Amino acid sequence: MAQKMSTMELVQSEGESAHPTRAHLYHNLGRTLKRRVVCFYTSFSGGVSIAQPDAEIIEEVIAHTHGPKPLSLIVNSPGGDGVEAERIVRVCRKLSCDDFEVIVPRMAKSAATLICMGANRIVMSATSELGPVDPQVRWRTTSGLRLFPTRTLVETYDELMQKAMKTNGHVEPFLQQLQAFNAGEVRQWRNFETLTREMAWKLLRCHQMSGKPRNEIVKNIAVFTDSDKTLEHSRPIFAEDVKSAGLNVSVEDASSKLWMAVRELHARCSHYISRGIGKLVESEDRSLSMRDET
Repeated sequence: MAQKMSTMELVQSEGESAHPTRAHLYHNLGRTLKRRVVCFYTSFSGGVSIAQPDAEIIEEVIAHTHGPKPLSLIVNSPGGDGVEAERIVRVCRKLSCDDFEVIVPRMAKSAATLICMGANRIVMSATSELGPVDPQVRWRTTSGLRLFPTRTLVETYDELMQKAMKTNGHVEPFLQQLQAFNAGEVRQWRNFETLTREMAWKLLRCHQMSGKPRNEIVKNIAVFTDSDKTLEHSRPIFAEDVKSAGLNVSVEDASSKLWMAVRELHARCSHYISRGIGKLVESEDRSLSMRDET
């Protein structure tokens, strides 16, 4: 534990929501779980997302965190780059001797859900949420830029192409709509979707669904990968649905001693993030954060 602060230092630290106001919570959780505890938070406001060099930052914090090798990563994030999520999983696995769990205090969406898939187990409460991992891209509409599932855009493109090819005569309406698309981008969107499915399958095959055939895994996790199932990327996937999909999830009672400790740490981390901080990675021993510049 850090050296005891003076009253003046403690008051100043609390006013700034500084790391020492949370360090003891990591220490206590670590003793309860008999694991190293590290948090990874990204803001839900602005354009903050999981991206490079998050894996490197998480590696830095884990490497300088004392305690037993098994790792509990507390994740609260709207998601981001799936490839970086894959890197984060590798860092966590390598530095935990393959004993790696993810705790989801509130939301671990999109690429953050991929991090959960790469763990040995996921710890949630009844109100914790994972989310679909189907890739999204920004698409210009009459009301401005909006996020759309790549599958929706690819299917729209394919449908317009088929109608244009089958129509005799007046094809201008279809050609006009097709001008909004770029063939190279459409190819890239197809690749994004294939890549995301491959990452989800690979992460689960290695641990939570080890030994199961590929087609069974793909079928089980359709709720995460198939936008036709959830219809909306922000739609929550609760613990019972995660369990039904075959993932290894432990559901903590909201009034349990463990979850009350997780909830207190979550409240403090969320408050700190709300002060213009874009990302926070910290443990009992180390704290690294980046301001939200959006």
